[in-house]
Amino acid sequence: MQPNDISPFIKATKSVFDTMLRMPVSFGKPTLGQSNIPKDWHVTGIIGLSGDLVGAVAVMFPRPTAKACVEALAGMEVDFESEMFADAIGELANMISGAAKAQYDGKDISISCPSVIVGSGNTFHSHSNTHTVCIPCDADGSSFCIVVSLQNVVASESKVAA
Repeated sequence: MQPNDISPFIKATKSVFDTMLRMPVSFGKPTLGQSNIPKDWHVTGIIGLSGDLVGAVAVMFPRPTAKACVEALAGMEVDFESEMFADAIGELANMISGAAKAQYDGKDISISCPSVIVGSGNTFHSHSNTHTVCIPCDADGSSFCIVVSLQNVVASESKVAA
C-alpha cells in the first residue's frame, strides 16, 4: 500500500466532517498493521470495496464520539440503541468511502452497502492478503479512527503477468 492510497480517505473524512457535521477534524500519524487497530470500540461502520481495489474501510468510534457525530449529522438528539443511530453511522461510512472513491482517478471501484456494528467488544480484522492502515482522528476533542484495508488488484495482477 502506498501513501497515496490512504490520502483520499483522509481528504474525504475531512470533507465529510467539515461539511456534514460541521466538526473540524485533525489526523494523527497513520500506522500500518492489524495490531495498531483500537480494540473494543463501541461503534463501527464498514464499507467493502471491490474492483481495482479490494478490501474494506471501517470508521470506528467509542460510544461518546459516535453519539456526538450522529447528533451533529442529524441535528437532533438520537438514541444510541435506535435504528436511526445505526443508519447514521452507516451513512457516515458511506459518505467517507464514496468521497474517497471519487478521488481514485482511472480506477474501477465499487463500494458495498454499509454494515454497522454497535456494542462493546467488536474488533476489526482484515483479510490476510491486504495492507491495513489505522488513521487516528480527532473531532472536537473526541477520538475515532479510520481503518483502511486494501489489496490493489491491478498492481497484484501486473506482478503476476510480469
